[in-house]
Amino acid sequence: MKIPLLVSMFIGIYCFLYSPGWYMAMKIGQLNEFGSNYMEIMRLSSIWGHPYHLSYATLLYSIYLMYRLFYGNMIEKKYYAMLLLCFIILFLCQLRVCIMFFVFAFFLFTILNPNKRKNKKNISIALTAIFLVLTVQITTSKLSGEHINYIEEHMLNLFDDEHLDTRFEHTRGDIISYTFWGEGWGKYGDNARAINKWAIFDNEYQHHIAELGYFGLGILLLVLVYALVRGFRYRKVVFVEFLLICFYAIAMFGASVLIHASQYGYVFWFCVGRVVSASGSSCKILNRNESSTHRVRIGQSNA
Repeated sequence: MKIPLLVSMFIGIYCFLYSPGWYMAMKIGQLNEFGSNYMEIMRLSSIWGHPYHLSYATLLYSIYLMYRLFYGNMIEKKYYAMLLLCFIILFLCQLRVCIMFFVFAFFLFTILNPNKRKNKKNISIALTAIFLVLTVQITTSKLSGEHINYIEEHMLNLFDDEHLDTRFEHTRGDIISYTFWGEGWGKYGDNARAINKWAIFDNEYQHHIAELGYFGLGILLLVLVYALVRGFRYRKVVFVEFLLICFYAIAMFGASVLIHASQYGYVFWFCVGRVVSASGSSCKILNRNESSTHRVRIGQSNA
């Protein structure tokens, strides 16, 4: 996904900085669909009307980059540059859950770094963090005061109780009461919005309980808990997949990531399948490979 994502990123940065007519017409035309605040059009979204697509893809790729950087045998500067670009894109997309999970995953990889040659990597990590801070400062200095105020308000709203209550009530819509079996799969999805009916796009858990009831939500939670437990148990083998499932579990509070008309539902179930199929034998094979690689390094250094 690297090349298509890079192309989308650079198109998005160009559109964000120069705002061509076709791009602004698309953003304004979809304003009522994705938000009523006019400043919503200032969120970077590339060729899409909403930053959801670009931001999620960038976050998924960022986790892979972190894995390559922290668990790889060599320090690859191009991955640091790509990771820096990913952070800039996430910041301009303004999807808060993606930004927060990026920071969380970065520090988690730093803490759990298994590489014994930590000195050089720690220097690279520190420089990367400094570059991230400087990049954010430089980027914000180029934006208008109105745009900066919107970003600040948008980020701080995540911790405002009144805003969260309003958001969840809005998500709930005209659903008067939940039932054990729900009202049927797809009733509050994309097709509902297409025929001017109420649709839920801001909370996967409420979407599940509305369509599939307590029974369906219970199955989803059972799958999540089972996948998270196994992912943590076999994290040496499926650490990337485990982190992505954690991200999905958190993102479900703010988006309908499984029912949305995109490929992200497929990515989630793929990761669940990888985690559930992991076993202790996989860990033993990995340990043997690491041991043999370590012996080769020792032999090379002695030579």
